Amino acid sequence: MNCYICMDNGFVVYTKSENGNKYRFVAHCTCPKGNDWQYDGRRLEEYKSEYYVKSVAEILDTYELAKANYKARNNIEMGDSYEGGIGDVEDVEVPQESVGTA
Repeated sequence: MNCYICMDNGFVVYTKSENGNKYRFVAHCTCPKGNDWQYDGRRLEEYKSEYYVKSVAEILDTYELAKANYKARNNIEMGDSYEGGIGDVEDVEVPQESVGTA
């Protein structure tokens, strides 16, 4: 395992609640594997678009995510502040106020 942020996937799937609905999005990781998932349509010369893939560092606390994934993967007991860990990154729910708009 080289990256405990994305678990060597290159991306993290997160859930965002909006208007009572939950939506799943992808954020690229800051590790080398995350380079394959970077996209920014705003920087294209031709066929510009408003769409882009955010970095996981824009969405989540990467240190806390990596720490929780490391501990979950290695079955390390955590203190009382640990609420079950993140485990699968797909289970991360991002509060509305912490997610900017494109």
